[in-house]
Amino acid sequence: MEHDSAFLLTHPDRAPHRRTTEHSRDDWRTPRDLYDSLRARFTFTGDVCASAENALEDLFFTEGESALLGDWSKLGDSVYMNPPYSQVSQFTARARRAVADGEVTTAVALVPSTPDVQWFHEHALDAAAEIWFFRGRISFVGADSGHAVSGNPVGSCLVVWAGTCGWAGPRVGSLCSKKYTPLTPSDMAYWAQTSKGTRRQLDLF
Repeated sequence: MEHDSAFLLTHPDRAPHRRTTEHSRDDWRTPRDLYDSLRARFTFTGDVCASAENALEDLFFTEGESALLGDWSKLGDSVYMNPPYSQVSQFTARARRAVADGEVTTAVALVPSTPDVQWFHEHALDAAAEIWFFRGRISFVGADSGHAVSGNPVGSCLVVWAGTCGWAGPRVGSLCSKKYTPLTPSDMAYWAQTSKGTRRQLDLF
């Protein structure tokens, strides 16, 4: 019965990471240059949503495992995830809990920029240490072709859970969707002087 439709409806945490249908965006991969830029700051030790073919770190959860139910401490202390778009709510809730429970010190998620939806308000605005909005659309990598996919219909943002949300809410900034670097002088300075697991809240006043 594993992975049949009735089972998935009653056990959503058992759904596979990616729905690899022809028209699905669940199997789009993170551009390597983008990942390397993020890794330089956050020093990732594990990849939450991966397969043996596309894992970005030696430690990872595969499609055959359940990252939503498993213990994230097996991935080290700083994890990255590009979750399937169809399960963003479940994965952001799990990332928030993993940091709050001490399974990892830092969780970083590349997710759709949809601030009007419920998960964004509950798991990002209310719990994240940082939120970075990409200006422009990221060209993700197609699972079959291995090349950049054009026509991304939605923007992207980076959500960082590290400790607790500051008194003024998450630190919000802008990133370039082409160079994957901060855009404003204040964002550049913050990005350069902070490291993985930071809990410092930017002094806004």
